[in-house]
Amino acid sequence: MQTDNCSVLFADLVGFSRLVELRQNEVIERQTRLMREITDPLLAKFDGRKVKTLGDGFMCQFQDKISAVEFSMAFLEAVKDFCALEPERDVFVFRLGLHFGEVIILEGDVLGNTVNIASRLEGISQPGSLTISEEIFEDLSDCLKLHFKKIGRLVLKNITQGVIGYSSQPILDMDHLGFEVLGRQTQQQIKYCNSADGTTIAVGKTGEGLPFLKAPNFVTHLDYDWGSEIWQPIYEEISQLGMLVRFDQRGNGLSERNPENISFSSMVEDISAVVENEKLENFVLFGVSQGAASAIKFASDNPDIVSGLVLLGGFSRGLSRRGDGQEGKIMLETQMIRSGWENENPAFRQYFTTTMIPESSPKAKDNFDQMLRESTSGEVVAKISEVNAEIDVFDLLRKINIPTLIFHCEEDARVPLNEASILHENIKNSEFVQLESRNHIILKTDPGWSTFVTKLQDFIKKLDVKLH
Repeated sequence: MQTDNCSVLFADLVGFSRLVELRQNEVIERQTRLMREITDPLLAKFDGRKVKTLGDGFMCQFQDKISAVEFSMAFLEAVKDFCALEPERDVFVFRLGLHFGEVIILEGDVLGNTVNIASRLEGISQPGSLTISEEIFEDLSDCLKLHFKKIGRLVLKNITQGVIGYSSQPILDMDHLGFEVLGRQTQQQIKYCNSADGTTIAVGKTGEGLPFLKAPNFVTHLDYDWGSEIWQPIYEEISQLGMLVRFDQRGNGLSERNPENISFSSMVEDISAVVENEKLENFVLFGVSQGAASAIKFASDNPDIVSGLVLLGGFSRGLSRRGDGQEGKIMLETQMIRSGWENENPAFRQYFTTTMIPESSPKAKDNFDQMLRESTSGEVVAKISEVNAEIDVFDLLRKINIPTLIFHCEEDARVPLNEASILHENIKNSEFVQLESRNHIILKTDPGWSTFVTKLQDFIKKLDVKLH
């Protein structure tokens, strides 16, 4: 078995699944042409070797660090120029991740921890950007270093050691007509901050205008959520109305995966950390499911900076606090989570999928299942579920005196409609809107979607006028 020290680069085509769904043959043909006309010649120029293609991207290796960085920057510029020559066709945007270290070379493939780190760096890179490790950055010339900004110590999935990362400015042609197809995913800015206990929290931001902060909820991923039929339409809508700021709950997505503390108070502290880091004031808090409770707690503690609440599928009392004999269900769910969450067989996770989005397409269910598995571990989900079951912010409801819009799907199997009624009856300045749907989270395909959009738009417009 041969070992070597080299630079490993991963490249991923942003929004590939969406592009293929719309124009499969054309996208594959252009991707093949781009590889032939741009990628391969540049690899030859910078002494790189393509290890494998990955459907929506490729992996390659370089013997030194400088050549790998120079290839990456030249590649991003060349892709931009490639798309500029065909302004009427889809825009291609790549994100890149690069790390240097020891690898195992086996039958032409490249394996090992260096490969894993490069792959994870690609996963957190912004569209049109290259994210590199400190091992790469420290050997760059002063001129090359100017292209990069330190993004801090990163906690990467399945990587035990912290990795200090640096990211380049995105190389994008935002005027290209094809960006409309990719949506606002390409505009998302990802930053990191530390909560009160030092836990690393990943924060994403899209849009401009009235700040709209999404509180943390059950299983999220700043990147994968954009490919979801559940979240993407909601995020697109909010990003058109204002500036959407959201963050991965501790233990989830791009935030620290194995935090020492998972509790309701720590989740509220995470909101505080993001608010302070982003310097938010006069903002709307958006709470979905469990996120409604943490939004209520934060708003009651900080009435001077929260201008409004939007709650969807929310509750003030967890399962253990409702007095309807659900304790056995909680124990069963957490046992199932711990024993089957990471199983290759999706049968177990499909239990959660069917309670969250029973009336969704097979593709949406498959995407949701994949997101659940990729975003966190079974142990973390079990802890979050136990915390959620004990939530009780009922006594805080009458302290809320800001405009509040409460949405709830009429046949929600996850959180009963009665919980939304309790919110409405006890929050003074609230409006309750029932949505025609059997899902826990409203989908664009639901009959109640247009009502959700209209009511949300009206609420934000009125609030914006009031604030200005």
